[in-house]
Amino acid sequence: MYEISNKISQLSVKNLVLWIILFFSAFLAGLLAAILPYWLIIAIMVAPIFPVVAWMRPEYAILGVVALGSGLIKAQFLPMIPIMGGSVTPQDLALLILIPIIVLKFSGTQWIYGLRPFVQTLSFLFALLFISVINAYLIFKTPIKDILGEFRHFFHWLLLPMLVITLDNEIKFKRFIKSIWVIAIVFSLGQIIQSITGVSILGQDDAMELGTLGHTYAGLFRGSSAGINFSVYALYFLVGGYLLNIKLRIWILSLSIVFFLAILVSFGRGLWATTLLGVVIMMLMAGFNKLPKLIGIAVLMILIGGTVISIVKPAAILALEDRALSVGDEVDHGSSMGWRFYETKIALEKLQAHPIFGIGLGASYRPISASIPGFDATKYVHDGYLYMILKLGPMSLLVIYGFMRAFFMLAKRMWKMQLPSEYQVVILASVALFIQLMILSVTQPEFLMKSNGIGLIAIISGLLSVVSNFQYEGIISGKSNI
Repeated sequence: MYEISNKISQLSVKNLVLWIILFFSAFLAGLLAAILPYWLIIAIMVAPIFPVVAWMRPEYAILGVVALGSGLIKAQFLPMIPIMGGSVTPQDLALLILIPIIVLKFSGTQWIYGLRPFVQTLSFLFALLFISVINAYLIFKTPIKDILGEFRHFFHWLLLPMLVITLDNEIKFKRFIKSIWVIAIVFSLGQIIQSITGVSILGQDDAMELGTLGHTYAGLFRGSSAGINFSVYALYFLVGGYLLNIKLRIWILSLSIVFFLAILVSFGRGLWATTLLGVVIMMLMAGFNKLPKLIGIAVLMILIGGTVISIVKPAAILALEDRALSVGDEVDHGSSMGWRFYETKIALEKLQAHPIFGIGLGASYRPISASIPGFDATKYVHDGYLYMILKLGPMSLLVIYGFMRAFFMLAKRMWKMQLPSEYQVVILASVALFIQLMILSVTQPEFLMKSNGIGLIAIISGLLSVVSNFQYEGIISGKSNI
């Protein structure tokens, strides 16, 4: 007993306190391990990393917010935080953490030139959002949790000015582009594995068995990750680099197969068509002088991709053929198309009854359908434009028009400046992806009404604004051709 007390007395108070903290930390960790599920323990351990990354590399944190919303990490590893009868999602919490960090680190910055084209439109949008919240709460008596449930998505427009403020030099800009590539590779590999094996590793929901007009394909699955758009973006970068004669290493070019396969096994017909359209738009901007070689490369990619798929999953070839050739039948009598016609009819009737400010955020426009058990889509419209008009009123069309006009005018001005090719490729890829997302919004409202799509559009618009800032500040030079 004397020896023990003697050893304790030899320890400094600081060391003693440290050992006590370690003991109780180990005890608490063991207790939690016995009570809580493993995924929640992992989430608790990983959560403190984000504020550190946000402070040291805010550009990574900005991309991380969008990646989280796109399904980079499965939902069970990112538990919701209950509040006011609803819940705060991990990406929303990450955004709330990121905002004060950006403000503290970059207070007083003058990097606002590139933002000017978007300021008026975004200001009008938030004014409409305020009116919509009041309309939903006072007129339609919508619960606060439902209002906030839709309103929270629009906060992700703040990523646009945050990105422009953060990327204040070329080093950060290039680092951000590289991080997009990393995210694209992760999403692409995840999409391929998920579609072939059915093991759900991405997205908010489990992978579903692939079906076309009631016919299912055993062993093939469709995931729900919005991260496939990063794969498309990265593919556009590769195509743009080729069109602009940027020398690319072989291993980088080989990634085009990975991105192509990921897009292919997403089994999204709209995605296939609009990706091809995006490539055509890039050639319209950069010229068709490399069209023959590009067609040859595309054929080679199809052959390689088809060979790989036929070896790994032979049934996928038939599924791809059916998906590509069944568009007409889907329009004529497909259940998915019929459901969307029904949505449109009900939404237009509701809008006719409330033609000025719509029905407000969070409000339901139709009753729950018994044909889809357990799926409450009373607030959801597949047509993103109609969804936005229904919730914010017809004046939201001015927001859509204003933002599109600002984006294309800025892209046109920057493209005419004949900037260095590494910046021109950003313009090419961003324009192609933006047009693709606007077309897909006819059937997928995520890009206008959901945080993952809004965040992605904020990123590609922010990159154009950063390029504009660099040109304005003289960091990069070009020759005006306007």
